[in-house]
Amino acid sequence: MFRAGVIADAKTDEVERRIGFASDFRYGAALKGFAAYLTTSQLARVRADRDVLFISADRTLQTIGTVPIAAGDSAPTGVRRLGAATTTTTREASTVNVAVIDSGIDLAHPDLNAVSGKNCIRSGQSARDDNGHGTHVAGTIAARNNGAGVVGVAPATKLYAVKVVNAQGSGTDAQVICGIDWVTANAATLKIKVANMSLGGPGVDDGNCGNTNADALHRAICNSVAAGVTYVVAAGNSGEDFSAGVPANYDEVLTVTAVSDFDGRPGGLGSPNCLDGYAESDDAAAGFSDFTTVGSADMPHA
Repeated sequence: MFRAGVIADAKTDEVERRIGFASDFRYGAALKGFAAYLTTSQLARVRADRDVLFISADRTLQTIGTVPIAAGDSAPTGVRRLGAATTTTTREASTVNVAVIDSGIDLAHPDLNAVSGKNCIRSGQSARDDNGHGTHVAGTIAARNNGAGVVGVAPATKLYAVKVVNAQGSGTDAQVICGIDWVTANAATLKIKVANMSLGGPGVDDGNCGNTNADALHRAICNSVAAGVTYVVAAGNSGEDFSAGVPANYDEVLTVTAVSDFDGRPGGLGSPNCLDGYAESDDAAAGFSDFTTVGSADMPHA
């Protein structure tokens, strides 16, 4: 990450030429910097540059999984618990748009108002979902009220697919920051006010937006929040204390875990030591083509 005042593209060009490497990603909105694979000697030379604020190692992040259960009803319990629907009525589409930072979205799904935003796995390609997780999340957020199965929390709201994990549900800090950078750069123009991230990995919150422990992902989210984007993230399904997992433990995000349909804590739920809120998700409906119902704590009922 470069220091404030540095022109990121120009500086990256200069460093690449001088040290002899090619960056994989360049960032200019959520943070100013780049991601690259460097040798030990190259790393030392980059770190010695006076314009470099810090360097962080790339981490692997995973989507937070789902478990199939019995079919649900047309207005899932979680949506009703939020007051977003009753058994007979639901809300209209939101006037703001949502970025789904995940495995992409099925852009041809008739129950979703989704468009391609950014593909950080295969540059230049559409953000089409090849895993299913992102489409499931998208359905929970905004499945249409069209009689085709279930409705989302905000039916027919426009979704921007931001693909940062691969077909196996795995991505890196560099890829996730690529998605956050795109959201930050386009938030004002595309009216993106909310970003959902149902993914995570190990890490700590330094309480200083990543400036103390050189966490570029944290810094990117802080800058994006400052630009007006609210980040809603999943607590996780592992049953562990999510104070040891990012981005769920960052102070700047809205971290949501699950509550069962009997108002208790469901099994496998991330422990709520640093929790922002509970949301019903034990019987949430997904946006798969055949509208199966699944249970997990990665579903954005917030």
